[in-house]
Amino acid sequence: MIGHCEKVVNFQEEKENIEGVQDLSLELFIVSFCGSLESLPCWLQRSKTLQYLVIDSCESLEVLPEWLPNLKSLEKLEIIGCPQLSERCRQDSGPDWPK
Repeated sequence: MIGHCEKVVNFQEEKENIEGVQDLSLELFIVSFCGSLESLPCWLQRSKTLQYLVIDSCESLEVLPEWLPNLKSLEKLEIIGCPQLSERCRQDSGPDWPK
């Protein structure tokens, strides 16, 4: 869980560090009350076990990453208190719904 990090805008990740992550064993990831956050950490895409992703009160997070559909084990995505992201993920009509 990453929470209450109001000043975090993104996760500055070095390409070399990401490439070193082969398989991330993670079933649940929660990011909450990070009002300035604009993107999810890209190392999440390395998880082959992530089942549940919660995004809560991250008002600046406006779009889901393009790699999200690659998370084959993801069973549930919960978006709470993110008005712009919620609108983009509206069932059947939001541009991010297919993700």
